[in-house]
Amino acid sequence: MEHSTKSLARMQQGVDNLTEFDCHNVRGCFALSRMGTGILREPYKTEFNAGLWDRKIDYVVYSYQTPIGWHTTEGVWTVPDTRYSVTTTNHQRTLRTAIDNPGFYEMLHEHVSGTRVM
Repeated sequence: MEHSTKSLARMQQGVDNLTEFDCHNVRGCFALSRMGTGILREPYKTEFNAGLWDRKIDYVVYSYQTPIGWHTTEGVWTVPDTRYSVTTTNHQRTLRTAIDNPGFYEMLHEHVSGTRVM
């Protein structure tokens, strides 16, 4: 499913501010000591679980049940370079864009709709 600019803007706000968001099948949330790994592959699965256990991961973005990116307490993002389904791969690309270009999807939404996302 293609995301609306409003959903993209909400995702951007979540990524920029490390706040929770839920947009269709992609969501951002605060890290807990035990979280699902879906179909996350090695070596990322081990890295993710260790980061959770050590409380070094503070924020996670999921596509369906799979973590597609996480933020550490040191301010570093990890987005595994693993290809999944077309939809999840698109979510990864969108997440990378949001991380690398703070505010991008919010500006896009404002340009297209003429309104701001609150």
